[in-house]
Amino acid sequence: MKRLLKFLFWPGSRKKLLVRTFFTVLAVRLGLSLFAFRTLSTWLSGFTAPDRCRTEWDVVREITTCVRFCSQFVPYATCLTQALATQLLLKRVGQDSELKIGVDKDENERLIAHAWIEVEGKIVIGKLRDIRRYSIMAHGMEQVV
Repeated sequence: MKRLLKFLFWPGSRKKLLVRTFFTVLAVRLGLSLFAFRTLSTWLSGFTAPDRCRTEWDVVREITTCVRFCSQFVPYATCLTQALATQLLLKRVGQDSELKIGVDKDENERLIAHAWIEVEGKIVIGKLRDIRRYSIMAHGMEQVV
């Protein structure tokens, strides 16, 4: 209830971004459930974006904050869901970003993976304290998406 009241008093532009973000996170989550990753990432990469000369860090922060917030309300909004939604939202405002997917093994030798987004080499969503333990997966000659 507290969150709803807080939402009601936000400026209209932030409400609009939050609603757009929620539906983007939800659509990406459903897409990951229904389609293979390759199919979904190909589809997402088809979105065009306006050109932007420089990074607008306030916009990046606003988008990542909204993705983190909305992900609390979408079941199974994993790091991959959040990373793909963030990348799509950033692309829509003309912001370049890079999806990173890393793999490692846990203490039981089981494969674990993590996804994050970087803008100009800085992790903007998906940062972990021990991120360097992950080996970044390559996809053909280029990294994924």
